[in-house]
Amino acid sequence: MSMRKIPVALSGLLVLTLGCSKVPQDTSRVIANVGSEKITEAGFKAMVHAMANDKAKAEAFLGEEAQREQRNSFLGKMAQAKQVVLMGKAEGLDKDAAVQAQLEGMMAQTYMQVLAERRLGKTEPGEAELKGLYDSLIAERKAAGQAQGLPAFEQVKAQLPMIWKQRQQEKVLDQLLKEAREKAPVTFAEDYRPADAK
Repeated sequence: MSMRKIPVALSGLLVLTLGCSKVPQDTSRVIANVGSEKITEAGFKAMVHAMANDKAKAEAFLGEEAQREQRNSFLGKMAQAKQVVLMGKAEGLDKDAAVQAQLEGMMAQTYMQVLAERRLGKTEPGEAELKGLYDSLIAERKAAGQAQGLPAFEQVKAQLPMIWKQRQQEKVLDQLLKEAREKAPVTFAEDYRPADAK
């Protein structure tokens, strides 16, 4: 698991910790005690697998001796996140309506991100997709009256995969929002209807 993913993983962990209180009893070895709560080996492994989203990478992270320091650091950050959750609960934040609203927003963002990643997969654009994207970008520039000094395909080919991925993400996000609207239609009271509600 890369160090870049740890902050994202921990924010996900925080949402999961607050959102999931009913889990089956885990009898595996306790690898950290955090106040009255425990982090078990099975729970730790499950979290690593969930965050890595790649079984081979998760197994390497968990099993390779060279990963020990990073693995232990991740466990430390999990423990720290649990400490913060316990402190927040002790101060009544788990009952605070404003905090619950923020958590629901974070959970929705996390769900959207995970759903989008699952739909996108690991697809990479081929030469035909890149050429098609290039042609559409050139057409957009020409339509905007910017036909002068346009670069050749080979000059910008290295940047096109990122633009292609961004456009794929936009399509997937639009599709997910459409599906969400179809699966859970919203009706508003007339005096609470947002201007952009359909």
